[in-house]
Amino acid sequence: MTHVIVGAGVAAFVAAYTGCSIGCMAVSIAAGAAAQGLVDQFGHESVGVIPRRISVTHSPDGATILSLLLWVGTAIVFYYVGVFASLAEVLVMGLAVWLAVMSHLVLDLVTEGGIYVSLRSSRRVKLFGFPYNNVMANRMAQFLGMALLVAAMAKVASVPLFQLP
Repeated sequence: MTHVIVGAGVAAFVAAYTGCSIGCMAVSIAAGAAAQGLVDQFGHESVGVIPRRISVTHSPDGATILSLLLWVGTAIVFYYVGVFASLAEVLVMGLAVWLAVMSHLVLDLVTEGGIYVSLRSSRRVKLFGFPYNNVMANRMAQFLGMALLVAAMAKVASVPLFQLP
């Protein structure tokens, strides 16, 4: 759940602050959230009873390839349906999806399992080594994702988040 909230927040923020239309923003949010599911669904293998991350989705280069595939597939469908107002919006959606997938890696980077250095490497790196089920770390990340969503919605609605006297 944490990955989905943060991924959707990142995608919404990028779309809102680059001037995307509402349609572009909606597709970016959906694709950013869907990317999290793809990384989790196809990014693990079972070793006994313990699922283990694989480098195909849990490395910067592997995740970038996944982002490109998701972006191209989404762009083709929604461009021809007429959701995007311009080619620039298709590019912004691609950036939003890529950053949403990278947010997945950043979150995994601070866990005990870390992420792979590259697609062809078995070496992993990690920062803090939080357990996967660390409630405080997950709530902080979820709060960040929600804050990004609120900031994006405020931008689209042209409502200032803070007004100084």
